[in-house]
Amino acid sequence: MHTITAQNAQFGRYRTFSFDPSVAAPDKYVVAPQSAEVRSHIEQASAKILEARGYTLAATGGSDLVVRVETGRRQSPVEETPLPPTGEAHDTGGTQIAFGGAPLDDERHDLVEGSFVIDAFDGQTHQMLWHSAAREVIDASHVDYDRLQRAIEKVMASFPARTSS
Repeated sequence: MHTITAQNAQFGRYRTFSFDPSVAAPDKYVVAPQSAEVRSHIEQASAKILEARGYTLAATGGSDLVVRVETGRRQSPVEETPLPPTGEAHDTGGTQIAFGGAPLDDERHDLVEGSFVIDAFDGQTHQMLWHSAAREVIDASHVDYDRLQRAIEKVMASFPARTSS
């Protein structure tokens, strides 16, 4: 997880927020089948946190802050370990393992990383004011909403509360 806040951002002047409707995945990630569902959950949880911090969800267009949520996943890069040709034995330091033509399952290649990014922009100038991202190894077959909720709360923890100006 990492977070960056623009040094010149004056959050006291922002009152309303809306979500950018564009759909994208973070850099080097792809939109996954669950991305829309995950994005919706992140937007709902983020909206509650922003409202608790003094911001109001804009009823229509034109908000002071535009929040963009990107979600995606990727196969984590792993180093390839050459396997012996099928039918040969492999010496593992005293233990012989025969591969006998059966395909091997190398679990390292099953490692899937999920990521989400939340960015906040000035609604008029489009200047980025705040950025935060999280990534974690995930089970690609289902979404762990409890774990996702904890990640959202950690990411949003540094979002500045609205101060009166």
